[in-house]
Parts: sequence; structure tokens; C-alpha cells
Amino acid sequence: MRLQEDFHTDQPYKIQAMALKCLHEASEAYLTDVFQDSYLCTIHAKRVTMTPADIQLCRRIRGEERYELVPCKQDTNRFYSVPIQAITR
Repeated sequence: MRLQEDFHTDQPYKIQAMALKCLHEASEAYLTDVFQDSYLCTIHAKRVTMTPADIQLCRRIRGEERYELVPCKQDTNRFYSVPIQAITR
């Protein structure tokens, strides 16, 4: 889990079942809201197929930070979500 890698410790984390269920519910609710809002962007563009641009527009309107997927060094099949740094001029 990414959470475990953010805190540099050798001891394994123990996660209660109720905590995992809360994370599941919260992430499901968040994704449902994002997809609903993204589909509104799709409808506004007079399309029926949602595109990644619709999701990006939805997240931008919401004011959410943009993230980039970075491959894991040990396992190329795993990716981590890293914030994209704002370019300052």
C-alpha cells in the first residue's frame, strides 16, 4: 500500500476491517461523484462517450490537484500517484 511506503518503518501496519470498509465507501462515493460530474461535461459537449478530458475538466472545475502516474521501481506493473508540481514563471 502507498500509505505504508509514505511512513518509513519496518513494522507492518494493521488495518481494522471497519477502517478498510470506511476507505472503500469513501473512495466509491468519491469516484461516483466524479463520474457523474464528468458525464455532465460529456453531455454538455453533445457526446455520449466520456473521455479522459471530461474527467480532467471535472477535476479542474472542482479545484482538485493534478496527479501523474509514476511506475514503481521494484515492480513495473504497479504505479504511484504523484502530484504534478506547478510550473512557476
